Amino acid sequence: MQVELTGKTEKLIHKQLAAGLFSSPEQVIAAAMEQFKAHAVEYAKHKPNRQEEVPAETLYEVAKRVGLIGCGRGRPPDLSTNPQHMEGFGSL
Repeated sequence: MQVELTGKTEKLIHKQLAAGLFSSPEQVIAAAMEQFKAHAVEYAKHKPNRQEEVPAETLYEVAKRVGLIGCGRGRPPDLSTNPQHMEGFGSL
């Protein structure tokens, strides 16, 4: 695999090599990837689930938001209060 490095990243690698901490650029990159992996695992443990952050909308909330609630002009606002609509409801 080949990766193109920015000048800043190359300078960081050379600084680590000059300090004698690593013997090759590959070792510097491997160590950086291990640190990144450890950080990513810790982050994932503490990051809240996206679904927990944003509660799902109910069908009613979606219908109201898009303008479906109350869109029938000249109709009763709530069919459950219309005696004609409720006639026979619950009977077998």
